[in-house]
Amino acid sequence: MSKSSVVLACVTAQMSCERIINAAKKMASRMDAELEVITIQPKKQTAENRARDMKCLYNLSRKTGSEIIIYYSDNPVKSIVKHAMDKKVFHIFTGKPDSNNEFVGKLSMVLNHIPISMVTEDIVFTIPAVSGQPAIIV
Repeated sequence: MSKSSVVLACVTAQMSCERIINAAKKMASRMDAELEVITIQPKKQTAENRARDMKCLYNLSRKTGSEIIIYYSDNPVKSIVKHAMDKKVFHIFTGKPDSNNEFVGKLSMVLNHIPISMVTEDIVFTIPAVSGQPAIIV
C-alpha cells in the first residue's frame, strides 16, 4: 500500500474509543497507509454537552497522538460515506453499536467494497468487502 491509502477510524466522544484508534493505527502501520480519525457530532447540541464532547475528543487525540477530524451532521452514515469516498479509504474501524443501532449495517450496505471492523474490548469483528464498487449513495 502507499501513504495515499487510508485506514479510517470512526469514533464518538468516549475515551473507550481509544481501542478503535489503536486497532486502526496498527493496521495503517502494517499496510504503510495513512490513519484518519473522524467523529460525527450532532448539529444541535447544548453548550454543556458540546464542551464535554470536545474535551473528551481533545484528550483522546492527545492520548493516541492522532488528529481527529470533526464533522457536524445529523446523518452520520452519509458523512462517513462521503469522507470514505473522497479519501479513498480501504478499511474502516468502528466500535460495536448497540443491538438497536443500524449504523454499521447501513454503512456496510453502501460501502460494500470496503471491509468494516468493529472493535470491542476483547475482539475485532470484520465485515468483509463483497464487491469492488460502492452501492448507491445514501
